[in-house]
Amino acid sequence: MGFVLQTSKRANPGPVESRATARAGAIGRAYSASRVKSKLRALVLVDRYRLCKVAADKRRQSVGENAPDTVEDWVARVVGHPAVSDWVTVDQEMITGFADVTRDWNFLHVDEEAASAAGMDRTIAHGFLTLSLMSPMRMNAGLLPCPGLKMAMNYGLDAVRFLAPVYAGDRIRGHFTTEEIVEAHPGRYRERLKASVEIEGQEKPALVATWLALYVT
Repeated sequence: MGFVLQTSKRANPGPVESRATARAGAIGRAYSASRVKSKLRALVLVDRYRLCKVAADKRRQSVGENAPDTVEDWVARVVGHPAVSDWVTVDQEMITGFADVTRDWNFLHVDEEAASAAGMDRTIAHGFLTLSLMSPMRMNAGLLPCPGLKMAMNYGLDAVRFLAPVYAGDRIRGHFTTEEIVEAHPGRYRERLKASVEIEGQEKPALVATWLALYVT
């Protein structure tokens, strides 16, 4: 859908009207293109979510008969045992999409030339993008499910630290170790995880955090 500027019907519109009409047409075309790009990006994100869910379902199926039967068994088998996700490529399309959604168009994320002038090798991912990718990475890591689970909720993060930049094209993966699971209320369990995001080929992680989750059974 474009914007149309209505002008008076004259055989020879003046230069101001001509420029205004051309400008309105350009805005309309840009707006329409933006809408199309947004829809295509949404489809890509949905497709990525489906792929992530398929991978998570396969991991759950691989657990099979080894799935814990009781909460006590689950706690004993989860606490202290590390889990690692598959690699995820953080490309420029993902970074730009995150910038559009959050309206954080800082040049370090979307302008390679300006980022290079600022001393970066190339554009970098938002720290919050890397942080948000921990959700699908955790799902992909194959952590054993809580028996009788009805709902899982993100309870928050403690002591988040961004230690190294993630450049466009880098591959990252999540490392998760459950440190504690306590029954906060009857049928509700709070989990504390030690989490970090590794950058392929680098010793320093992109971030480290303590992650809290709630499970309702």
